[in-house]
Amino acid sequence: MHVEGLSPENARAALLEDIGRLPDDELLALAYSFSHSEARLRVYLELFRQRSGERAQFAACLICFDLAQRGDVAMAAQFAYLRGTLWQLGQTPDMAAHLVGDHAYLCALWQRCSQALADLEGPASHDAPGVAEAYGILRAADAPLAGALDLLTDDDLSAEALQVDEEAMWQSYVRACEQFFGNGTSQASYDGSMGFRLRGHHGQARAQAFSMALEQCEQFVPPAKGMRPLLLLTWGLSLKPRGLLGQPNKRRQHLLCAGLWAFLEAGPQVAQVAEVMGPLYAEPDAWPQIAALLGQYQQFVAARPQGAMAPQKAIESFVTEVMAH
Repeated sequence: MHVEGLSPENARAALLEDIGRLPDDELLALAYSFSHSEARLRVYLELFRQRSGERAQFAACLICFDLAQRGDVAMAAQFAYLRGTLWQLGQTPDMAAHLVGDHAYLCALWQRCSQALADLEGPASHDAPGVAEAYGILRAADAPLAGALDLLTDDDLSAEALQVDEEAMWQSYVRACEQFFGNGTSQASYDGSMGFRLRGHHGQARAQAFSMALEQCEQFVPPAKGMRPLLLLTWGLSLKPRGLLGQPNKRRQHLLCAGLWAFLEAGPQVAQVAEVMGPLYAEPDAWPQIAALLGQYQQFVAARPQGAMAPQKAIESFVTEVMAH
């Protein structure tokens, strides 16, 4: 394919037309080569939706699920609507095996998708119709998706096609805040079931959805980078240190490690959003608990020889040794 001399719009159209000739399995693999950005996935989602056939429909539903996992509530609603279709397609012999193959990322994605389909078969646990389904999709497993497919670089797929829309990122951040805090942070309103009050399954699901939304836009939206460590630390501290049989709570440890590391990376951006830890959106002891945790970590690091431990290793040791009780 030759794109020299073409305008950016025509070059993009020619590129997508050329990519569109690939078989379904190769097109799906190409969608997840190197970067798995939302902008990139949306391009491929539209390509699959323009095709006919069950395999293209299956691939489109899988990408829709992936975008829903990343905090896109509209995609979560679409997936909830399409779940019956995807379930039936998934039962077709060799359907998933042919499209997913042995690619690590796609295999892990299909496993999560299958679990979400199974979860949605149960009774709804939230009040509003469709809310339970959306939260069910946005709830992700502890382990991150792994693997990357070495096909083409993002440069080969045209910067014009995959350019990040920073205004859209800000809008996504605002929507995520409105969903997490109730009426948003722009108006003073009290809701005991929203914000950093992470009670029960509903609270955990809200935290997961908000965390994923913040992670997707924090590179382009500074307040999101400051908000995320506060969420992760509050979430981790809300969980019990140990399970019913006395074993360490791995999810709590994971959240505290991620929260401390995010706090160190965010720096002054945390202070810019710290007001959200006030009584309108958090329990009275939420901020004192975070301050105590940070103080304990500072003491833990100070008690060790300078440079004896890398920052990430120090955080892991602190959480497993000090915060396990």
